[in-house]
Amino acid sequence: MLNIVSRFIAAKRLVALLAFVCIASSVPTPAEAVATTQSMAIPAYEYPTLTNLWPFIDANSSQIPFVIVNPASGPGVSTNSDYTTRIAANNAANIKSIGYVDTSYQARPYTDVINDIDLWYSLYPGVQGIFLDQVSATGAPALCYSAYIYNYAKIRHVSDPVMQNFGTYTTPAYEPYGDIFANAEMDHTLYQTWTLPTDGFQDVAANANRFWHLIHTTDGSDLASTLTQTRNNNAGWVYITDDILPNPYDTAPTYGGTELTDIASLPASTIPNRGITALPAGCLDTTTNASSTSGTNSVAFTGSITNQSAIYSLPSDTTSISFTLPAGVSIANFSGTGWSCSGTTCTYSPAIAALATSPQLNVTFTVDCSYQSGTIGATSTVFPNTTSTSQLSVPAASGCPSAVATTLASTGDSQYIVIAIGIAMTFMGITRLWVFRQQTKN
Repeated sequence: MLNIVSRFIAAKRLVALLAFVCIASSVPTPAEAVATTQSMAIPAYEYPTLTNLWPFIDANSSQIPFVIVNPASGPGVSTNSDYTTRIAANNAANIKSIGYVDTSYQARPYTDVINDIDLWYSLYPGVQGIFLDQVSATGAPALCYSAYIYNYAKIRHVSDPVMQNFGTYTTPAYEPYGDIFANAEMDHTLYQTWTLPTDGFQDVAANANRFWHLIHTTDGSDLASTLTQTRNNNAGWVYITDDILPNPYDTAPTYGGTELTDIASLPASTIPNRGITALPAGCLDTTTNASSTSGTNSVAFTGSITNQSAIYSLPSDTTSISFTLPAGVSIANFSGTGWSCSGTTCTYSPAIAALATSPQLNVTFTVDCSYQSGTIGATSTVFPNTTSTSQLSVPAASGCPSAVATTLASTGDSQYIVIAIGIAMTFMGITRLWVFRQQTKN
């Protein structure tokens, strides 16, 4: 299996190098942004029971915040006990294990990619993030693909990082759809031609912990200058190795200790969390189909969600309709296949396929005599965090006491109290007068 992985990695690295050469001539003007934090992170493409790279990681766990784990160019189809043990050891050492998933430059069916993401967490519950390999920054469809996959992972595991590996330059359009970007992965010779672009994203010093540079085939004599180069290129994460193709990530750098010492001259980088963000416009369009009818002391709401995308499904548990209610209005009951309600929010649990519509949600609201004014707000939320709100009119409740009667009813008790006090005071006055007369007679 290791040989298969090695050949696969070798092939995709060659593709990445060719892509770099093709676009190098269009790279923007070099910029100035020096990383002020830096840490080592490792694509650990060595089998867990072999004894070179993993012992290095174990011996320096306090300086390596995360590693990429890769059982079978992805999670595979069944649990590998050696990886289960390895991931548990990483967690014990406070090293995040990030699961490898290939996108084949956004050409792989997105359903296969999200299936791999789900498999990682089901086969290896100790995994703490996803590494999306072979990503390209070409065209709107590719951006929609990456944005959808990123949000799919974030909705399910909001605290876990999602990393995108371009191998070379990314673009600001991708900034919302990754926590860490590998925007330089190449051999030492090619890296000498890599210059920091001026794009307001990759050249911003505050973003250094968003970028990871992996430079292989680097001689020990070039270590210091290459490390300086990564810092000048705004890389807050780095891995420099003298390991070579076809798999430059299966043995530890011969100068690994020196590299860690030199990296430690800067404060450590922290793993960012970009969070769930809306998809780019036009990537996943939806329609909320809602209507309401008024009855006697009630309002009936009917609504559903249509997924207008011809490509992407709405993931399970990411479609909901919530209500804001004025005083005097409450939910009486609800119904709808696949819908469940808690409080004032109803969630549709199944996924909604491309061009499909959810079953109807039916909600009945009761209007009582305390209702004065206001409308019911119905807000639809769909993956990822796209909302629309409509207002439902509310009729005045019928059969309620008149305003005068209501006032008397509400103040009646206090009137009785006043009358009782008056009677008591009168009685007290008569008593005092009788006592006075008795005293005069005496």
